Amino acid sequence: MTIQDLRSWFPHLTTPIIFAAPMRLFSSERLALAVSRAGGLGFIGAGYDFSNLDAMLSNASSSITSSPIPTAANSTLPIGVGAILWNVDQAEQARFMNLMRQYKPCAIWLFAPKSDAQMDEWIGDLRQSSPDSKVVVQVGTVAEAVRVYKQVDILVVQGYDAGGHGTARTGSIIVMVPEVLYALSTLGSTGREKIPPVVAAGGIVNGAGTVAALALGADGVAIGTKFLAASESDADHAFQAVIVGIKDGGKNTVRTRLYDDLRGNSGWPQNYNGRAYINDSYLDAERGVKKDVLLHKHKVAERENDLNRLAVFVGAGVGLVIEVKTAEEIIVEIQKEADDVIARLSLTKST
Repeated sequence: MTIQDLRSWFPHLTTPIIFAAPMRLFSSERLALAVSRAGGLGFIGAGYDFSNLDAMLSNASSSITSSPIPTAANSTLPIGVGAILWNVDQAEQARFMNLMRQYKPCAIWLFAPKSDAQMDEWIGDLRQSSPDSKVVVQVGTVAEAVRVYKQVDILVVQGYDAGGHGTARTGSIIVMVPEVLYALSTLGSTGREKIPPVVAAGGIVNGAGTVAALALGADGVAIGTKFLAASESDADHAFQAVIVGIKDGGKNTVRTRLYDDLRGNSGWPQNYNGRAYINDSYLDAERGVKKDVLLHKHKVAERENDLNRLAVFVGAGVGLVIEVKTAEEIIVEIQKEADDVIARLSLTKST
């Protein structure tokens, strides 16, 4: 399976293929629609709270009815939905499946189960609830990819540079993508056509990074941090101002569970953590400030929306996010940069 499969499933896509990652709290139907209308694949970041998902999907459905986006299956919405599994109980799972049955998004992105059994159950339920939807599963290790690849339509291989939550013990996409492809090619498959399309994620914010991911064997890229600075995201102006002001992203972001602990969101499985901007909360923790003091300061920061202490989950590539743009401008810019890099490499080879 290849890029051609992705384009046959999602005929509105332009190349290089860009997925906008389903960022909880920031990726509503507004951003998802803007990305898909611009030739990418936009996802609603439903996370593990589906209380607003019906309204978002209804709004998306109405928008698409009035201004259609091409789809391979006329019954599906040309946007996706992302779910974080570990914190979803059976009642919420049933609600999610009912919504998928009703609205039929073209892709459903699953991430962070509390167990392998939970992931398997969700995949099976989705095949029954919305069989035309493509099942996307995010992995952070070769072992995860090997375990699920036969069950899924698309693998998102996320590396260490990604913002937000991901597998704690992982590598960069430079090593992850080729090793995943190699491992899957040795499991009785007879070539690349037996492996689901692979989408690379983690630190990709521009055309050069996109071309690099394709060179590693990926069929497309998933981008999160860059779309936090999209005008259609649900990030407010203060949050976006922090994002575009961060420089030297590898130095000034860190993988940690600290911000989850401070937010009272420490139930994430132990094999996950999140990459965030290093601010006063983290610096205080490094200095040995006691946990109760950190918690008190964080509560005050929540009341005041003080982003010098609150979590700002961004990837290591954030230093290349320098201004707020529309989703369309972001996609056009990345694809043009990618085309320019490919042309430069072709010229170098010919000379």
